[in-house]
Amino acid sequence: MWFLNTNNQQTGPHDEREIAVGLASGIYTAQSMVWREGLASWSPLAHSELAKYILKAPTQIQKGQGMKKFLWVITALGSVLGALIVILGVTAAKGAPQEAAAAAVGLSFAVIPYCLARAASELGN
Repeated sequence: MWFLNTNNQQTGPHDEREIAVGLASGIYTAQSMVWREGLASWSPLAHSELAKYILKAPTQIQKGQGMKKFLWVITALGSVLGALIVILGVTAAKGAPQEAAAAAVGLSFAVIPYCLARAASELGN
């Protein structure tokens, strides 16, 4: 069980789960002072066993998110455009080869941007 001292307010005892939730919600920070039985003195949470619960800073999490969002928007637009190409192409086709070509082009407008967006998301994780 842990005790915390934040803004000169001592609270506790807390279990690790409570502290992890407090960190995620912003109640506690890496600079919050912690102590438990067996420790000589209070220390910053970031320098304790509880440091594993500190989330990445928002700037680290959001780094590269702009490109990912852009690619997913392009994917959505490509899907809509691809559906229109399929519908209009199949409707205007004068035979099976033209229908197949319209379907292939329409699907490529949806599938290629999806593959790029998915790859960017996976590489970013």
